[in-house]
Amino acid sequence: MLSASAVLLTRPTATGPGARTGPSVTTATPSPTATPSPTAPSPSSARMLYLVGDSITVGLGIAPELRPRDAWPARARNLICGYGCTQTRAVGHTGQCLAKPRCYYPQTLLDTFGPEVLDAQPAPSEVVVEIGVNDLAHLSDAGYQAGYRELVARGAARGIPVYVATIPPTNTNWPWHSAIQAQRLRINDWIRRQWPTTHVEFARSLEGTDQALDPRYDSGDGIHPNAFGAMRMADATVGLGL
Repeated sequence: MLSASAVLLTRPTATGPGARTGPSVTTATPSPTATPSPTAPSPSSARMLYLVGDSITVGLGIAPELRPRDAWPARARNLICGYGCTQTRAVGHTGQCLAKPRCYYPQTLLDTFGPEVLDAQPAPSEVVVEIGVNDLAHLSDAGYQAGYRELVARGAARGIPVYVATIPPTNTNWPWHSAIQAQRLRINDWIRRQWPTTHVEFARSLEGTDQALDPRYDSGDGIHPNAFGAMRMADATVGLGL
């Protein structure tokens, strides 16, 4: 996000076969807080939409100097309320997992969701969550389901809608593509069944005919979308009505 706010950049120290090198980002500008709807997104002139995730949310795959404009949270912000919008906030950590212990980022999203999102100021009116690719082949399907349900339930307890995104695709440029593809497809099918009208469809926005990351949207490493892919993700976010 490019705004008059603080941007915090850190690098995780953990490493592993799926570790992503790159920063974390928290970008915000103070804004009034909307009265949230627990069932459906409702555009408002007074809101704070949090866009939360891992290295894809940080914008790895896009040149650092272009991320404030071209990463998917920035593109979504621009579509929702313009380049100078003060009503969105991006919170991303490279290598973060949903729930896998000892992940490539030291804390899981379940650990950071309270202090960095639900308890943050300005308070969120809605939250979109992009997470899960780093857990693949490390977390059971049941673990995914429990983790996503927990995020949604914790938001609902405060009247904050939490919208889970389907896990974005990889392709054979990513060394672990073959090992993770079947589970990714299973988890995404479950997300669609669990929240048929309120999930964010990142996977199908980026997939080619083989359900792998479309080469047109590949930054080159097989996992991180380029600027065109980020635009597709922003379109999917706005298409939900956010």
